[in-house]
Amino acid sequence: MPTQTPAIVESQQFLTLKLPDATSVMIQSHQLMEVLDIELSSITSIPDVHPSLLGVYNWRGEVLWLLDLGLYLGSKALYETSLNQNKANIVIIRHNDSTLGLAVDQVIEMNKLSISDIQDLPSQDLHPMFQRCMEGYYPSPSQEIIWLINTPELLESISVAV
Repeated sequence: MPTQTPAIVESQQFLTLKLPDATSVMIQSHQLMEVLDIELSSITSIPDVHPSLLGVYNWRGEVLWLLDLGLYLGSKALYETSLNQNKANIVIIRHNDSTLGLAVDQVIEMNKLSISDIQDLPSQDLHPMFQRCMEGYYPSPSQEIIWLINTPELLESISVAV
């Protein structure tokens, strides 16, 4: 009688974030560098850039661009809905040699998910930038849709905007 080998289920860690309009997004943990809570006064604004670029921040001696992720993806700006107008939650991501700080409304939690649970993007109408920067979604047990950020695509699209 042949023995059956169990199916290998690949899983990864994901950090879940909330955008100002309550949309949930997640990022793969291996693309995550650090999570910061910074004073808005420590951000240096840069003129004549995309409106979603908040400016730059001195992070460990590096100049780090900060992006209002919700506004960039076609949603509300962080300052429109944030309860704390003086601070921002910044999630620093990296892919290859590109680093970016994402300003989000809330950092929720880290979850381990099976890769097979990630669904392809729906064919429904999504904001063009949102669709470009997402690679799929996770339908959570609570029926919430959590969108998976395509980090390489997000970083590439930002390099064009800067």
